[in-house]
Amino acid sequence: MPLGTRIYVQGLTENSDSDIALLFDRHSEPGGDHFRCRFKEPVKEVLTVRGSEKFIKERDWNAHVERQRVLLREQGFTDDKIAEYY
Repeated sequence: MPLGTRIYVQGLTENSDSDIALLFDRHSEPGGDHFRCRFKEPVKEVLTVRGSEKFIKERDWNAHVERQRVLLREQGFTDDKIAEYY
């Protein structure tokens, strides 16, 4: 079965840290999933708990993931659960 193109982090609430990614692209696309342009840098689109949309460059993704892991641990997520998302 093919995997979906977006990841939804379940278990968050409006009281969760507002910088946590609620929804994000599984794969990077040049210009992003909604603004594809083969001449642009690959990015992943991210929607945060507060409703902000971010475009994370592929080269910055690992740092973003590490920050998300910290935030999710602070919200009580286990390392196993975090690994399901990241």
